[in-house]
Amino acid sequence: STEAALRTYASSRGIKLELQPIATVYGKYRFCLFDYCAVAVLLLFPLGAVLLLFRAAYRLKHSG
Repeated sequence: STEAALRTYASSRGIKLELQPIATVYGKYRFCLFDYCAVAVLLLFPLGAVLLLFRAAYRLKHSG
C-alpha cells in the first residue's frame, strides 16, 4: 500500500527497485521502429504519388 512496503517486498524477492517518473519512462520508450516506419509510409507514398503526377504531366506536355 506504500512505497516503503513495495521496496521491502521487492528486496525480499531479490528485485532491485528503480522507480522513475512516468515522463522519463514514456520519453525513453515512446518511439520505436513501428513509429518510424509509419512516418515513412505516411510521407513517402504521397510524395511518390505527387512525383508520378508531375512525371505524367511532363510527358503529356512534351509528347505533342
